[in-house]
Amino acid sequence: MPMPGQFTIITAQSRDSPDEHTGISIQNCSILSTNDLYSNSSSTQWSDDNDDQELKSLYYEEYDNGGPSSSTDDRVQWKGYHKMDVDATYNFTVLEFIKDDEGLDSTAFPYDHGV
Repeated sequence: MPMPGQFTIITAQSRDSPDEHTGISIQNCSILSTNDLYSNSSSTQWSDDNDDQELKSLYYEEYDNGGPSSSTDDRVQWKGYHKMDVDATYNFTVLEFIKDDEGLDSTAFPYDHGV
């Protein structure tokens, strides 16, 4: 549960410029709320303030989400939010985005090379 005055955030990354080539790519994951968050969802706030300084460099895309609450129809209307098409997904695959799947191969971390 967020503390009073805080928001429920799934991803958060700090960039000073949209030209920075850094980010978060979430692939084949389930994002679930804890029971206490789910049972208090009517009183939980989600950050959607388009005037925040942090949102000026935001770039957020979604592609092919599935499951309960995965619809993108009611997402925030931030300038940097986009619905990704299949052609754009290549830039966010392990082979392109991380460019070092050999390092991941040495871990037990599950991932897919492609979309």
